[in-house]
Amino acid sequence: MTFAFGENAPFSLSLYAEAFGIERAEAEADLSSLLSRGGAFPFSLSEDGCAVSQGIFIPLWADGIIPVAYLYALATAPASRGQGLLRTLIRETAGEARRSAYAALCLLPADEALADAYRRMGFTEERPAGGAPTIVSEADLSLCFDAPPPFVPCTPEELRIPLGNALPRGILSYALSSLGERMMPCRIGEEYAILYQNDPRYALTVTEGLLPSVRRVSDHRSLLMPLAGALPKAIPEPLPR
Repeated sequence: MTFAFGENAPFSLSLYAEAFGIERAEAEADLSSLLSRGGAFPFSLSEDGCAVSQGIFIPLWADGIIPVAYLYALATAPASRGQGLLRTLIRETAGEARRSAYAALCLLPADEALADAYRRMGFTEERPAGGAPTIVSEADLSLCFDAPPPFVPCTPEELRIPLGNALPRGILSYALSSLGERMMPCRIGEEYAILYQNDPRYALTVTEGLLPSVRRVSDHRSLLMPLAGALPKAIPEPLPR
């Protein structure tokens, strides 16, 4: 088996689709925009150039300054399961992240059985997911207003300063690059949000003053593998499962 970490690591959309029970076209739509925006990249174990265990490495800036790596879309080919490949993949990835001064790896287990498996691989601390304004892909919802608020559409430029005060620079860039036909920047009173599909009930991210008026669609909990230094107080949730 060969471990690879970075943009040139073998990655199989078919393996992703099979592992998550979706069509290959849907898998391509899920991941192509994520991987093309920069920052996120694949890592994998491969045999004869074909990935047999893989994931996507997404850098986060928890507490604004502490680098944490979110491991997304972890999957092993059905024929290769039961051989400890995922454990090896995570161990090698943790080594690369540690050498790059990441404080921790984190992930969102799909169920308690997976959570137990990841704990056996070295994920030792559990935290509520989120804890900061959340940026997600266009396909996912993250925040839901308990009551639809009155809103006024605004320009992306108007968002730059208020969101810049609330989000790390890299995540702010991601948020602004995500704006399109399915998302609307708006002002709600003195605060700002990015609404999903022009629907005032749902938001992709909000400024701090709006956080008490929203709830997260999911109750995910992050598992963390400490690597070096102090762990952040809160881990942003970039992509609900």
